[in-house]
Amino acid sequence: MGEDIKKTFHKRLFIIYIFALVFGFACVLRIVHLSAFSNEFSNCKDATADDLIADSTCNCTIVDNKIEPIRGEIYDDKGRILVSNYSVFDLVIDGKKLMYKFKDVKREGFYYNDQTEIKYTDNRAIYNLIEELSDALYNRFSSRYNYPKSYYTDKLKDAILKGKNVTILKSDRNSQKSRLTSDDTSALNKLPLFCSKKLKVVSFPVYYRRFYPYGELAKRTLGNINIQNKEQTGLEQKFDKELAGQKGSKKFIKMNKIKVPLEGSTEPIDGYNIKTTLNLDIQYIAYQCLMDKLLTNYADWGCVVVMETKTGEVKAITNLTRNGTEGNYYYTEQFNYALRHECEPGSTFKLASLLTYLEATPDDSSKSYHLCGCDIKGQFSNRKFDKCYDSDDAGSLHRLGAPIEIFQRSYNEGTASMVFSVYPKNFKGYTNKLDQFGIIDSLPTQLGTIKPPTIRRGAKDINTFYSTCFGAGFKMAPIQTLTYYNAVANNGKMIRPIFVKSITGNDGVIQVYETDVINEQIASPYTIERAKKYLHAVVTGPHGTAKKYAEFDPHFAGKTGTRDIWDPSTNSYLKSRNSASFCGFFPFENPKYTMIVYMYNIEKMSGEAVEVFANIAQKIMNIENFSTLKEYEKPQTNPIPVLQPKKLDQKMTQNNVLIQIVGMNVSDAIFELSKFGYKTEIEGRGVVKQVQLKGKNIVHLTLGSGS
Repeated sequence: MGEDIKKTFHKRLFIIYIFALVFGFACVLRIVHLSAFSNEFSNCKDATADDLIADSTCNCTIVDNKIEPIRGEIYDDKGRILVSNYSVFDLVIDGKKLMYKFKDVKREGFYYNDQTEIKYTDNRAIYNLIEELSDALYNRFSSRYNYPKSYYTDKLKDAILKGKNVTILKSDRNSQKSRLTSDDTSALNKLPLFCSKKLKVVSFPVYYRRFYPYGELAKRTLGNINIQNKEQTGLEQKFDKELAGQKGSKKFIKMNKIKVPLEGSTEPIDGYNIKTTLNLDIQYIAYQCLMDKLLTNYADWGCVVVMETKTGEVKAITNLTRNGTEGNYYYTEQFNYALRHECEPGSTFKLASLLTYLEATPDDSSKSYHLCGCDIKGQFSNRKFDKCYDSDDAGSLHRLGAPIEIFQRSYNEGTASMVFSVYPKNFKGYTNKLDQFGIIDSLPTQLGTIKPPTIRRGAKDINTFYSTCFGAGFKMAPIQTLTYYNAVANNGKMIRPIFVKSITGNDGVIQVYETDVINEQIASPYTIERAKKYLHAVVTGPHGTAKKYAEFDPHFAGKTGTRDIWDPSTNSYLKSRNSASFCGFFPFENPKYTMIVYMYNIEKMSGEAVEVFANIAQKIMNIENFSTLKEYEKPQTNPIPVLQPKKLDQKMTQNNVLIQIVGMNVSDAIFELSKFGYKTEIEGRGVVKQVQLKGKNIVHLTLGSGS
């Protein structure tokens, strides 16, 4: 009996072996036939070719599935992340799979969950399910998508009752609000029908979008990517090649709805990471101090740039534009004003004129010029100045004054008199000297080349020469002003501003951007040394326009600028509205940072810009000295009570999110707030300690240690 079983087993094994051998041989013959003798693949259309024309009669197509790389991230100078990647999802129901087994064979029913099945004949159960899912989707997404409940009901009916493939929700990759996150997918997978593992009909196509964990901080400089129209700005645009990486490729032959993979697939290469020169702490200080001053002055816009004097590294750049209406307005990053020719430089340009004067005047201490305009006759095309200044503690201003007093008082006529004394009726000689200094050249930067100031170099009229001396009648980007001020602070060495320090990949540092010197010595050391004293006198001198800060710590030097706003509609200047600016460096004794503050269209004058400069400088030096940041006064708000951090044990909603985020780390808190459309302001470092609601949708987060 045992022998018979063994013989039967061997016979069956032999039959299986012969069958496998024949089947394998047949496969080999088929492959050889297809590759050598058959023309079945010879007419395959290559879908990867640019000139492919859709042909419904073609059963064979070569398709190329592009594999997207992960875009590189952007960091600050300490390695803290400024721009990262974030996954968002679409919600899709495959109604065809839900209704049909294959081709035209209908299912008898589908799964409510893995234990319960609903028959297609049970209309009541199906409509109850649609109602239940509609309620769940509307309740979860009504704050993010402007869809009524009926929208979800109709979509579900199309999928469940009509067997259509339906995209219910699509994430807007350009919006911080209209999107599905991984939290959403986890919650949706628990809903009826969606949770069934026996019949998986719900899918969540994933996309990557850019995430800014610190909201508006330097956002315009960091840039963004508009997925729909492919537009890019800022560093995202200028370093797109490095950040983007290289797409991978996986080709298939698609024949009669069957995919056959081809050899030679290429893996994607992820993008490189960028380490910027920006410092997150200094960036926040600049942002907050400027924001507060813009709000109190109802300015159209403002910008601040902080640059490290010796290296040219930009440590902070803030550009804020007013949005909304008076009484309900806010500021966001929309335009990079610091790099645009938006406005006249005003009296900050007097430093440029001063350098031309000092370079041609070895002994400026013995010179004197008229202070008041009404005493200056015949110098400027026989123009008579009717405006006279009142006398002050120094006596009547209808007198002569030293150049350093003219510079302190920031008198236009006196400044022009000084320049005209060394370049009499020689506008070209004056502009040539500015060119020699590198002040009015174009300025190539990592964010693009800034064109030269719009000075009318070929002008013959004396009025153009006169107004140019004090920064009127032409436009100049604030960062161009900052660059030559930094050269004075740096003992005459002009440094190109840089925004990116290095590029890194998986193999380490790919490229390093070193300090780039534009001009080793823009003017003689003697001229530079005297120019520093003039700038210091603006703050410490008895007539200085910033003398209020003579005893301020840290000591700083610079020049104020106030300019009337040009109104194109009336072709005249608005005397009641100003652009206010201040450019300088600190600490004066050993300059470490150079900074420019510019605010456009305010009622007050340059003192507002000086205040912003002083507060930023003090806070930065407090960081440098490892001391506690000085508390900066903010508008009164309604504080949310501080609670002890606790584990979330309830669903995050619009009503409780402000309390629930207490104790979170800042990136998680910003993420949760962004779900409900909130914009964020950040103060301090650590976890969220206090939450304040400012206006309708702005939340101020105060951070501290987690203990």
